[in-house]
Amino acid sequence: MVGSADLDPISGGATLMVSVNVRPGLAEEYRRWQDRVIAAATEFTGYEATEVHPPESSEDNQWVIAFRFAQSEQLTAWLRSDVRKSLLEEGYALIVDQRIQDVLLGGAPVYRQPVTAIISHEVRPGHERDCGYWWDKALAAARTFPGFMGSEVFQPMAGVQERWVAVIRFGTHGHLDNWLESDVYAEHLVAGHQYFTTYRVRKVASSFSGWFRFDKGATSDVPPNWKQAFTVLLALYPIVAVLYYIGAALDDIGVPLFIQLFVESALSVVALTWIAMPVVNRYLAFWLIPSRVRTTSQQLAGAGIIVLGWVLSLVIFGFISHAFS
Repeated sequence: MVGSADLDPISGGATLMVSVNVRPGLAEEYRRWQDRVIAAATEFTGYEATEVHPPESSEDNQWVIAFRFAQSEQLTAWLRSDVRKSLLEEGYALIVDQRIQDVLLGGAPVYRQPVTAIISHEVRPGHERDCGYWWDKALAAARTFPGFMGSEVFQPMAGVQERWVAVIRFGTHGHLDNWLESDVYAEHLVAGHQYFTTYRVRKVASSFSGWFRFDKGATSDVPPNWKQAFTVLLALYPIVAVLYYIGAALDDIGVPLFIQLFVESALSVVALTWIAMPVVNRYLAFWLIPSRVRTTSQQLAGAGIIVLGWVLSLVIFGFISHAFS
């Protein structure tokens, strides 16, 4: 074993970088074995994440795997464990030469932190279809900008709330600002003013995938985008509905608009990130995590819960809206 080391139990994060050449024709066997190694690592205290980088071409056999632990002593426990040693013995037949591993102490791994723009606005009566066409053109233009990662547009729900909400993701703050400050965006915004009466933009330093972090599982267990969108809508709609009444109350007592926007943005981020999404993730993990979905009945059950949640939200807030109208 090349590069193996004992770590001093100091504070700070620790990353194990492993490089290995897989024997030709055994890539799938190695992948299955590596999944077992990752599954074993997740059972150890302090495990945070794993990144697997397969070969970039068919001629290349080198795999690179990074294991991240919260503390160096926790990584040491994994390195010295009998479970890991046993798995390594099983995997020796799959590799050429020796594994090369490096331990990186301290600091945090460098990740690109996506950023999300949440745009909401109220449409002028009779211009709903025009607004939909406008969004199609605006998002088509946004897709041509560097760093664009995806978007979802949620239409109003009659009798409950009249706002359209668009969620647009870019790779970095710089990418998002480049789009928001561009002449192309400005031209679309000017053209859209004839269709809506209010227009609010909020930035969240995260993508929706950041709201779908589960305690265990490899990167292949990231929920599909459509499930993320459905689940975020389930959690987001009640928050947006409540914030609508909070905004109205703040307006009634004369709170300036810029303060209202700050308060609503802060409350929505806190409620969605630390309250609503963790609860939804916990109870829908059987449906969200791909590796846990093994039957059609699970798919239908999860989708049914989502739809039921939407219906209940509409009924509850529809009743509230009618009662206060």
